[in-house]
Amino acid sequence: MTPFKTGISTCPICCNSFESLKQKELITIYSLPKSLSKKEDLAQSKILFIVNGEGSLYFEKSREINLKEGSFLILPIGSNYTLEADTDIFFCEFVIDEIISLTDIAVYYQGVRSRSGKFAPYVLSMNEKVWMYLTTTIDFINDGLGCKCYHKIKIREFLHVLRVYFQAEELQRFFQPLRSKTVRFAMTVYENWDKVKTLSELAEMVELSLSGFSKKFRRIFGLSPYQWIMDKRGERIIEELGKGEKSIKQLTEEFEFNSVQHFGYYCKKRFGYSPGKIRQMFKKRENSG
Repeated sequence: MTPFKTGISTCPICCNSFESLKQKELITIYSLPKSLSKKEDLAQSKILFIVNGEGSLYFEKSREINLKEGSFLILPIGSNYTLEADTDIFFCEFVIDEIISLTDIAVYYQGVRSRSGKFAPYVLSMNEKVWMYLTTTIDFINDGLGCKCYHKIKIREFLHVLRVYFQAEELQRFFQPLRSKTVRFAMTVYENWDKVKTLSELAEMVELSLSGFSKKFRRIFGLSPYQWIMDKRGERIIEELGKGEKSIKQLTEEFEFNSVQHFGYYCKKRFGYSPGKIRQMFKKRENSG
């Protein structure tokens, strides 16, 4: 199973050379030869698209799901699956955790009675418009538009495309896997990690003790809450330095460092460069691009 090369990105904000911040793409394109399989314990929710070929999906303990060319479905965070290639498969995955919100999902369920538990994925088939959207997106990524900013734009666009070209009843069944308790937990974390002062506040939002929250968090995300939040904070700091819209002093206050010197020490230790040097590197890259 080999990810296709996605080219060289020139985005000055989200694509950087800092080893500590290298992130997986939000859109990944794969080829899977016949008789091979892809297994994964999901630490992120994804939409899986079968672009060419056919395969069999085994989702947790549910029955086999046959996937044909043009099939797509949601695989929720905290679950596991195995995709077996019945023929050579060319497929694509969209990571949707940071893009779709609980509010977005709730739109499809207004007036619909709430259910609990886990939900098996529901397979939709691409129509002409979705095919056009997906193949164009893949072409652009393979031509070099592989940055995280572009990926976010295209995934948001896809969510709008769904609303236009599929019936509400179909979308209710499609998004149903994102209504489980595990996914609601993860989405609450994504939507609030940067709004709270302590982990106890996050734990209260999901009605768990701090120890219970930490255990569930590690099981779903594969990291401790502290490490995950520190990684997210680092990403946010790099983004803000790259934008260049706020002064170093403003960023020091926004991210609650004791002083400009403390902020500088943090950046040098985590990223290998001072805030000013990081900003210069982004500016240089932007000018050269």
